[in-house]
Amino acid sequence: MPGPYVAGGVYLVSDKALRLIPEEQRVVHDERRPIVVVTGGESNGDPEWPFVLACPISGSTKRRTRFDVQLSVGQGGVGKKCWIRIPAVQPLMKTVLVRPKRNVGRRGSDTGAGTPCPVPRPPGLSSPRHRPVRVRRRQVTG
Repeated sequence: MPGPYVAGGVYLVSDKALRLIPEEQRVVHDERRPIVVVTGGESNGDPEWPFVLACPISGSTKRRTRFDVQLSVGQGGVGKKCWIRIPAVQPLMKTVLVRPKRNVGRRGSDTGAGTPCPVPRPPGLSSPRHRPVRVRRRQVTG
């Protein structure tokens, strides 16, 4: 199981390894599809933990939702504007991940590397600009 697998890292998987709904309307491509790993820390580096949590990356706007995160050209090594499909987050076996060599996102290209992708944060979670709120309890004296 080669690694390391990093949060925000872009990897390639066979398009058949992904589940994208609605399945009956899906076009399965022969090329590998880029994904971004969203899990991190100990589970990604642990050889006993066999999978990572990942989101597919797509250049199509057909199924884009308000939860998807846009990638600009060059971010994560993508060769065109793409979308991280947050609603399609899914576990993937580490054995199906392939580390790209150069740019991803161009038709017929199985290569890609570059700057890491921004790790998507679901709406409502804290971001670097938002700090958790501390609640202070008042002591009631009688």
